[in-house]
Order: sequence, then C-alpha cells, then structure tokens
Amino acid sequence: MLRRPPEQTPVKLSKRTARRLWMVTALDMVAVAWMIAVGNWLDQTSRLTAVITLGGHHGLVLIMALVGFALLASGAVVTNGFRWAHKLGLTLITAGCIVSVATLAGALSVLLLFMLAALLLGFLARMFLGR
Repeated sequence: MLRRPPEQTPVKLSKRTARRLWMVTALDMVAVAWMIAVGNWLDQTSRLTAVITLGGHHGLVLIMALVGFALLASGAVVTNGFRWAHKLGLTLITAGCIVSVATLAGALSVLLLFMLAALLLGFLARMFLGR
C-alpha cells in the first residue's frame, strides 16, 4: 500500500530576508571580482591581506564565491526571487549561505578588526584630548 506524500505548502519569505539574500548574492560577485583583480596581490602583500584570502588561497576563495553565487542564484530562480520557497529552494538558499559565509569570513574578520581599531582610537583620542 503506497501513500501519496503530503503536499508541501510553500513558505513565504519576508522582504527583509529576500533583501539580505540578494545582498549576500551580490557580495559573492564582489568577492569574485576582487579575487580576479587583486587576489594574487592580496596573497603576497602581508599576513593581514592574506587573511582576506583565507590564508593566501585566492583561488579557493574565487571558487567558493562562484559556488555560493551559483547556489544562491539558482535558489532565486526556484523561489521566484526569494519570495516563496519549497524544500528545494530552502536547501539551495541554506547551502549557498553556508558557502558564502565561509567565503566572506576573511574579509569580514579584517573589517571587524578595522572597526575595533577605530573604536579604540576614538576612545583613546577622547581620553587624551578630553572634553
């Protein structure tokens, strides 16, 4: 006796979620452009810039950004622009986000380092120049 699988109702994704997914998709393409343009330079300049390329592997970052973009772009097609998602769409979105976060982790860590340095510099300037 075979049963029919239950019908899946699509999940409605919020506008904020769709906007964030489009931003991650765009950041993947920005990473691809940067790795093509200056990836080798980032590898060889210093240890700080090598962090952006995950330890000096700009080819790996390039491939991961392309894979993340491909997964998210195919997820956008399946989910009608990140509006409604079935199981396949949610799987593509999740896999794309995981790959994209791993790809952009180096750049995010350098950005956070600069933000922390600016914050500390602001505190020191306020302490010594005072109000």
